Amino acid sequence: MFKPKDNLFKCLVNISQLGIYIMQDKRFRVVNPEMTKITGYSKEELMRMVPMELVIPEDRKRVREQALKALKGEREDGAYEFRVKAKDGTIKWILEKVIPIQFHGRPATLSNFMDITRQKEIEQELIKTNEILQATLSASPVGIVLAENRVIRWANNEMSRLFGYSLEEFRNLPARQLYVSDEEYERVGNIIYEMLKKADSAEMEARFKKKDGSLFWGLIRMSPFNPDLSKKGVITAIFDISQRKGLEKDLFEEKELVNITLRSIGDGVICTDEKGNITLMNRVAEELTGWKEKEAIGKPISRVFHIINEITRESVEDPVEKVLNTGAVVGLANHTILVSKDGRERYLADSGAPIRDNVGNIRGVVLVFRDITENRALEREMQRLEKLEAIGTLAGGIAHDFNNMLMGIIGNISLAKMESDSHDIVRNRLEDAERILIQAKNLAQQLLTFSKGGTPIKKVVHVGDLIKEIAGFSLRGSNVGCTFEIAEELWPAEIDEGQIGQVISNIVINAQQAMPAGGMIKIKAENVEVSEMDHLPIKEGRYIRISIQDTGIGIPQG
Repeated sequence: MFKPKDNLFKCLVNISQLGIYIMQDKRFRVVNPEMTKITGYSKEELMRMVPMELVIPEDRKRVREQALKALKGEREDGAYEFRVKAKDGTIKWILEKVIPIQFHGRPATLSNFMDITRQKEIEQELIKTNEILQATLSASPVGIVLAENRVIRWANNEMSRLFGYSLEEFRNLPARQLYVSDEEYERVGNIIYEMLKKADSAEMEARFKKKDGSLFWGLIRMSPFNPDLSKKGVITAIFDISQRKGLEKDLFEEKELVNITLRSIGDGVICTDEKGNITLMNRVAEELTGWKEKEAIGKPISRVFHIINEITRESVEDPVEKVLNTGAVVGLANHTILVSKDGRERYLADSGAPIRDNVGNIRGVVLVFRDITENRALEREMQRLEKLEAIGTLAGGIAHDFNNMLMGIIGNISLAKMESDSHDIVRNRLEDAERILIQAKNLAQQLLTFSKGGTPIKKVVHVGDLIKEIAGFSLRGSNVGCTFEIAEELWPAEIDEGQIGQVISNIVINAQQAMPAGGMIKIKAENVEVSEMDHLPIKEGRYIRISIQDTGIGIPQG
């Protein structure tokens, strides 16, 4: 039982920062200055009051119970909280601790009376802040967990939806259980905690496993509560990026397909940005320009794609610049020559088109071109043949008329011979003239044969070999391919190789010209026996049927 010494007790009571009072017979017997400060009542006013009058009515019963337990020693610390009403009407929170004492030889109660109002206000603010924070985290569309030593202590609703665990199951769940494997768990831990040593937050991608066993890609963002103890406590956000990963994979595969396509086609392809600087070149473009892609990237198109006019030898307008200025598809003019890096010259056919984004803005230009040097040589050969054909037609007409005149002369000589003596010198002269005229007639006949393409020179040949040779030569250097379906036991045929070869060449060239964007020609040769039942305008017998098919657009209807 505490027994206060008068002088020492008074000194301690008066200097204490705690409110101190002694209650005896349900009345204040001693109050210190701090008590008057806390309650707002003067010492005299307090001494006239019953202590319970300070306690708000709703707390009085609990205060009596707690004080009785404390005085009986049933509470270890003997402290309890309640509210009082100060003189000015304000409500204050009090933390009180009471012990039994002897005062002037009689039982009394000594109390420490501490104002904890501000502490309570802070606690309430923290509770409200925590409630707001928890509500915000719970409503977040991102999975969020709080973890200590890689053990989850709290998770929000999105985390539950994302992984399939209930909020209760998440509590104290080892983070290892969320990863696709132990190796992935260790990999993430080693990397991300090392990153947190150098920064306040870190992020990385990882593979996760849901409760049902399904897997997904996630992006982790982690920040520690205490930067010096990052493994002790961290807040972690997890985003499901499976869709993004799928799109990245599709985009990568699409880019690979585009690159493979561009590098496989037979035309040269150059892509530029909106400033006309090269961003891509395929293999054919490298061969035609003489520039390697890695050398050309970033350079102006005019430096790599140097084109001039065949006749004037002056530079031709840059097709890329024209596309960027007009926004339209453009093509090169005739007689355009590409001068490669090493000075070689090639005839070109090309077109340029704008590359637009999803809102229609021009982001660059794609230039597609091909070497038509061999085609130009074939064109010249065709022109020469056309000239020869014209000469042949002219020669045929002259020969025909000349032959008619010769026949008239020969007829008259024959009549003159009939009227002359067989030993007459005149007859001899007529016979000499007739022989010369017959030679002239034969010469005229040769001219007629030339004008009609010449008399067929037939010999037995293997038609399959002839077809392959002629088709291969006709398509050389073009972007058109050719396949053959030649019967294994194709009959030999007696033909004029020149004439048949010319027919095949004409058809193949015609098919190739019908496919400027490239295509395929299929040539088939097979044995057929024609009978009367076939109703064909040819004699019955054994024939070789040659079929030529292409993938061109055909003849327009109408």
